Amino acid sequence: MKVTYGRCLLVDILREIGWTQQDLANYSGLNKRTISFYATEARRKMPLVTSVIITDTINAKLGLNYSPRDLYEWIQVRGDGES
Repeated sequence: MKVTYGRCLLVDILREIGWTQQDLANYSGLNKRTISFYATEARRKMPLVTSVIITDTINAKLGLNYSPRDLYEWIQVRGDGES
């Protein structure tokens, strides 16, 4: 099975947990502009280290269990020979 990433879900997650992009920047140590790039999809692919910092920060502060995969929609792609 092949997958590709879809839309970044960071804005949705921040809304669910009641945080702003600035809150995430303050708690994680990431630059707000960097967070904004991914939240608005100005930059499409988030580096793994950034996604780990984001999810680890949310999990540590709120006792949740997000993984880096949760930051994007995942779309199944049909490949040759697959049904």
